[in-house]
Amino acid sequence: MSRAARRIAFAIAWALALGALRAEAAPDLAGRRVVGSTIVFPDDRRSDLWYYAPLEMRLVSGADGRPEFSFVEMRYTGSGRSKDRGLILHRSLLTLRVELPAYGANALADCARSLAAGGRTPELRPLPIRRIEAALVYAAIGASADTAAHEIPGGRFQGSRDAEGPPDAGYWNERVFTVGVDSLTAQVLHSTLEAGQLSLSLGYAFLADGHLAAAPWGAVDGPPEMADALGRELSASNPATRDSALRRVVVAGAIPLTVDLRRWPDLVKRVDVDDASGFPVVDVYCYDFRDNRRPDLYEKQLEVEAESVGGGPIRLQAAFARAHPDVYSVSLRFPVAVRVDRPYRYRVTDLRPDGSSTQGNWSAGHDWLGLLDLTSPAPPNTRGVRPIR
Repeated sequence: MSRAARRIAFAIAWALALGALRAEAAPDLAGRRVVGSTIVFPDDRRSDLWYYAPLEMRLVSGADGRPEFSFVEMRYTGSGRSKDRGLILHRSLLTLRVELPAYGANALADCARSLAAGGRTPELRPLPIRRIEAALVYAAIGASADTAAHEIPGGRFQGSRDAEGPPDAGYWNERVFTVGVDSLTAQVLHSTLEAGQLSLSLGYAFLADGHLAAAPWGAVDGPPEMADALGRELSASNPATRDSALRRVVVAGAIPLTVDLRRWPDLVKRVDVDDASGFPVVDVYCYDFRDNRRPDLYEKQLEVEAESVGGGPIRLQAAFARAHPDVYSVSLRFPVAVRVDRPYRYRVTDLRPDGSSTQGNWSAGHDWLGLLDLTSPAPPNTRGVRPIR
């Protein structure tokens, strides 16, 4: 871990959410140990079971160094045909792809041997991750008068089935971080990116459920703008996004982003859409598995359908699953322009552990620019938590 990333990790390691402890066995988060380059936590009941934490994330890039980064500025201007002439809507999306390196078999075997006690080699499992929070911070550099660091709020990680593995076979491979950018911030980012005077950093924190029997480790130290930004993400005041279990930051870090538009000018795009086509993105949220609202479900599948400009239906699919509770949002991006003057429609299918399922009816989407929230109502006996201070 780099020195800057370590400072950020210490700066937010105190972040705790107080709630109901699970009755079954769980990682002892206060028993954190570092074995070589591996962070491990003991099981709170079994002496022969340990959990290893994920490695640090990094930005995906090509062989030539081209980053998996995209900044798309979209503008919709109304027209007489759609009866909204003079209306101007902006929607900009910044996306980047990150990867989580996998542990080698030899590294895990060496770690297990180091933890062996009484001649018995312990079992190693991936530490179950409940949440991944992130904060994207940018600052102008060079001749700009405003060189203060600013956060772009609302970003989140998204996963896909192709990038997920069995929950007991290791961590995911890749995720996409997406954040919407308002029109004023988009202008600032565009101009400073073109001038090569922009510094970007993606701070992240992995949170896991577990037991705590001691005070947090580490000193509170680090860049205040990144610590504050991650603190706001971790202590969201919206009751629908609060946690219902005790959890703690177990791994944190920061990814510096370098975007050279002189070398790769197509990393930034500006798109104007007319009255027949619109913003081909539907933002979907579902906190059912992250907040354990639906223990009766194994998976929640979503189908979204819209009408293409050519008149045919275009259907996209997404899924939220108990096996990956940290994935609670997805942006469904249509591959072609669709009609935004007509509503999209969607339906949800609930899958249960016994193999049964229930498919809902098609419903009309309310707003192309709004969020589609599939979160189930909180159960009556859900215990609240205190916000992180």
